[in-house]
Amino acid sequence: MANQQNGQEPINLTNLRKNIYTIFDEIIRTGEPVAIDRGGVSLTISLTNKGSKLKRLESMGEQSIIIGDEEGLESESVFNWEPENGFN
Repeated sequence: MANQQNGQEPINLTNLRKNIYTIFDEIIRTGEPVAIDRGGVSLTISLTNKGSKLKRLESMGEQSIIIGDEEGLESESVFNWEPENGFN
């Protein structure tokens, strides 16, 4: 799908008209806006409510969110909260 925000050319109105449901479904699925060209004027179709974050994550499929060495996580030091320390 042509999307100026992703470095591609805007969609012209003829292609928007032919593929409007597919384009809208893609915008809903990815949350990415789509640029439309109308006689040299650029318009953008985007979500006003992106919906559930969980649904968007599920639509992305399985991806690794760990950057770096996964094995090194076991030895990482973390802060241990103690009740007598309060919340400061």
